[in-house]
Order: sequence, then structure tokens, then C-alpha cells
Amino acid sequence: TGGYPEVSSAVQAVALYSSATDLTQPYIFNGVGRLEKILPQVFGYAVGDPAAIPTLMSASPVNYVTAQDAPTTLFHGDKDDVAPLSESQNLYNLLIAQGVPAKLTVVQNGGHGFVPIPPGAIINPTRAKIAEMMAKHLNNLLQ
Repeated sequence: TGGYPEVSSAVQAVALYSSATDLTQPYIFNGVGRLEKILPQVFGYAVGDPAAIPTLMSASPVNYVTAQDAPTTLFHGDKDDVAPLSESQNLYNLLIAQGVPAKLTVVQNGGHGFVPIPPGAIINPTRAKIAEMMAKHLNNLLQ
């Protein structure tokens, strides 16, 4: 009903950077410091409150993977201390198990958001190459 009946409203492609995909993991909101305030602000629960688990499960992408999901490309730093690489690896594995076209690119020396770790390190692939790979993923789906 959006005014373009000839165009599907279904998600056609996903490009994901450094994402938390299972919000029930304790390291997402506890111990990192930067995310501790997000849990009460966004979800209304204190860190460590077991009552938060059902809400966090319902907000976690890993709980919604199906064979009908759109082709997905994931990029994640190997030194991410906010959302560990395992977050993207787990989602990638679930997508592949469902037969969804997916690709995971691990950014060497990449912290959260691909900030170089240690400072001054060279990330590989570079930010320009990551953007190029994402654009290629999306363009391939248009053809």
C-alpha cells in the first residue's frame, strides 16, 4: 500500500557491519562499558536482569533466520571488543544452514566499526575495499 504496487516491499539484500546479532549474550551489555547504558535506555531493563531475556531474544536477528531471508554479506573486525566476531560468524552459519546466499568478510586488525587495533595498524580489507565489496554485493542482486 506504499504507492508502488509493482515493487516488492520484501528485503532484497542485507549488508551488515560489526553487528550484535544475539542480544542475549552477556558480553553485549556487560563489561564493555559503552553498551551498558543501552540496555535500560532501549529495552528498559538493568544489566543482568533475567526478565530481559525474552525481550532480548525477540530483538535478536539470530532467532529469525529462515530460508526465505535475503542474500546477506557481513563484515566484522577480528578485534572487535564491542560485538565480537562470533556474533557475525554465528549469524553467517545460520544463514548458510538455511541455504541463504551469505558471505562473511573478516577485517584483519579491525575493531568495532573497523577502527584499527592496535592504533595505527592497517586494516585489511581497507574501508574503501569494504565499501566496494558491499556495493558489488548489492549491484549483483539488481542484475
